[in-house]
Amino acid sequence: MNLEELWQEYQSALRAFLLKRVADHDDVEDLLQEVLIKTHQGLSDIRAATSVKSWLFQVANRTTINFIDIRQKRML
Repeated sequence: MNLEELWQEYQSALRAFLLKRVADHDDVEDLLQEVLIKTHQGLSDIRAATSVKSWLFQVANRTTINFIDIRQKRML
């Protein structure tokens, strides 16, 4: 599976996943772009096609956690 196919299949689900965690739509779009970049960088490391979805949502989850941590540290 190439990046374009992967992104076309999962972009909407990823957006919904991120919107549940981050209320600001602009932040969600930024996070989506970051997930896309990380996906592009790591796609060749995925060995089993069945693990792509799980891997992709793990990337989105870690990216969101990092975003929230950074935002909270700025508020201190």
